[in-house]
Amino acid sequence: MRKKILGSYLSLEYIKGMERWLVNRRVAKLVILREGGESALLHSLNDITQIDFALKRIKNGRYGICSDCGIPIEQGRLEIIPETPICAGCAREHSH
Repeated sequence: MRKKILGSYLSLEYIKGMERWLVNRRVAKLVILREGGESALLHSLNDITQIDFALKRIKNGRYGICSDCGIPIEQGRLEIIPETPICAGCAREHSH
């Protein structure tokens, strides 16, 4: 059974797991920043920014909700791109 968490359709356990994963990924990206070259720097800075925004959405109870259209982001998409702020439909629109 899924619990509604601050308007989200994802379970508390799922959100907590994603939060742990995002924090660990952020730490790994910081290591890359420290030890990587110039191309790693630009890539990692963008990733860290996206991760920080995802962690902020978790704290605000908006994680898993598309920031463009307001519908729930597909759970499969979140599992592949946990830091994504948009659903697959909006991502397709942005790519055109």
